[in-house]
Amino acid sequence: MKGTHIGWMTIVGLIAVVLLQFIWLYNVFHILNEEIREKSNTLFAQALVRNADLFLQEIEESEESNEEEINIRISLGSLMDEDPEDFSYERLFSSIRPGLIYEPFAAYNYFISLSTLDSVYVAVLGEGEIKTDVVIQLVNENDSVLQTTRPGWSPSWNTIAVDPQPLRKDGTRQVRAYILSPFASNLQRLSVLLIATGIMMMFVGYCITYQIRIIMRQNRISQVRRDFSHAMIHDMKTPLTSILMGTHILRSGKLDAQPEKKKKYFDIVEDETQHLLDLTNNVLNIAKLEQRNLVLNKENTPLEPIVVTLTEKARAKATKQVEFIIQLQAHSAYADEEYLRQAISNLIENAIKYSRESVTIEISSEDTETQTLIHIRDNGWGILPKDQLKIFEKFERGDIKLRDPKKKVTGFGLGLNYVQLIAQAHGGSIEIESIEGEYSLFTLHIPKAGPDR
Repeated sequence: MKGTHIGWMTIVGLIAVVLLQFIWLYNVFHILNEEIREKSNTLFAQALVRNADLFLQEIEESEESNEEEINIRISLGSLMDEDPEDFSYERLFSSIRPGLIYEPFAAYNYFISLSTLDSVYVAVLGEGEIKTDVVIQLVNENDSVLQTTRPGWSPSWNTIAVDPQPLRKDGTRQVRAYILSPFASNLQRLSVLLIATGIMMMFVGYCITYQIRIIMRQNRISQVRRDFSHAMIHDMKTPLTSILMGTHILRSGKLDAQPEKKKKYFDIVEDETQHLLDLTNNVLNIAKLEQRNLVLNKENTPLEPIVVTLTEKARAKATKQVEFIIQLQAHSAYADEEYLRQAISNLIENAIKYSRESVTIEISSEDTETQTLIHIRDNGWGILPKDQLKIFEKFERGDIKLRDPKKKVTGFGLGLNYVQLIAQAHGGSIEIESIEGEYSLFTLHIPKAGPDR
């Protein structure tokens, strides 16, 4: 339940962070759009003046138009009430709206060219670091389009409308412009900011994910501790009870006249004590193996004596019918005898533990070019595919409830983890092959002796 709450809180937190970041970027984008619109208005006025200047230069270069050029200058000067000889576009620009410059030109049948103005405006925008296309339109007082540089085009959300400039004092003719795709220009200006934001978001996401993993790991560790304590108490209670009961009977002297029965109780006490000692050693050895502090005494170890001893012991202790089939093609393995014995013993005990009322266990071995393979196969319950991925982890065990709800299997979930650590300490590995309800096959891979071993 806590994990679910943590997950939902994390999702809500991430959504909140993303939304805040999105709102911030939207506001920055909106501010940049307003800056572009204001700058575009100023640059549009400059483009109109520059276009008019080019228009006048063309007239000046025409010898037949000297009189018209003089008259246009006089008309432009009259707009400012200044001497034509003192005419200046800068003073004119500060005195009237730039579009009205074109009124004297129109009087002499020189009309504004939208295509030329389009080119001039794009150039002026480029000088202002706004690289984009534009649309120029000539409209009347009713806002009807009379001419356009892009027939059939209409404004969309991704355009910025520049304030129109009147070409006549009565407002019957106006020229206006639209900035196309300012989004690309804004993205270019925001590129560094967007990259930094992306890096920051990835960093925040990684940190949150890492924190969740730590929290989940802590919860898992806490659960494992509870499970381990419960399993340890449960698994140690039975042998301790047997030892206590055995010593109590032996101390009472009731069996002094029955040597065989007395010997049996001594054997029980000894076996249960050995069981507790083995359990303690396994826990300690796992810690050493994980810390790589365990020193192995590897040598060519005969397999048959180990297998025969373990099978006889398992058959004697088993409370169910157990049959062993031994087929050893490889007669030795380059390993530490004691730890190899423990690994095989754990696999045999598991085969007996996770099986029906009778079980057949096949133990075989073979040599490859570089390894000795030891197989332990049983015809027990098998292992679910989902459990095969985790049974080698510490404190993990296969789920048998679905196969036999009445069956109770004790243990800490350390056995297969211990076997895996032993195999890895030898430079090898362990593999599992299992079909639910049919069999389980565990294979120990033990590297052979070599110059580097």
